[in-house]
Amino acid sequence: MDDDHAQRVLYVGNLDGRATESFVVGLFSKIGKVTNCSLGTTNGSTHCFIEFEDTPAATLAQETMNGRTIFDKKLKVDWATRNGVGVGVSMKRQPSRKCRRRKKRRSEERV
Repeated sequence: MDDDHAQRVLYVGNLDGRATESFVVGLFSKIGKVTNCSLGTTNGSTHCFIEFEDTPAATLAQETMNGRTIFDKKLKVDWATRNGVGVGVSMKRQPSRKCRRRKKRRSEERV
């Protein structure tokens, strides 16, 4: 991702599951021209990456929408990073805590 592109793409996290791409685009289009939106769900958490036509619109959107409550959830809006995730947010697919299996210690294997 080149620097110009990176300055136009935002990560939007903590979206309610009812949010759709068209809803998010409609919401952010009130701030500036949106050129792309990609909505997804990871481990039950809905998020999206939204690209604006220019950097000033993206900056205004980040400042305006971060912490705004939509569907009773506070949005987390930050700059997308080079690896396609928000700053401080890991989107690497990992099993949920409920699904992670703990290795048995040798002392537990002895019965």
